[in-house]
Amino acid sequence: MQYFIPSKAYNVLKWIGLILMPALAVFVGAVGPAWGLANVDAIVLTLNSIGALIGALIGVSAATGKPSDVQSDTPIITLTTASSTEQHAEASAESSTEQADATSTEANA
Repeated sequence: MQYFIPSKAYNVLKWIGLILMPALAVFVGAVGPAWGLANVDAIVLTLNSIGALIGALIGVSAATGKPSDVQSDTPIITLTTASSTEQHAEASAESSTEQADATSTEANA
């Protein structure tokens, strides 16, 4: 995929927006009052808002990406299909049947 934001910048912004900013907001919110830091709530709100803004920007970049001929190192994520949902339902039904059989066997013993 060819993105609006270069790949390296995308990865850095993704790390900042999804890891650094929320962690920093929690840290400041936890230790800020102990340090006597003024306006801790405003600082935490600002840090979280910056993280959300970065997330929105990288989301727009990912949504507007264009296919390219170059293969990327990014793994492809597949969505759950109806057939796998049906397989899960069948497995759940089999498990319920086995549990019912085990319960009736215990009751008969």
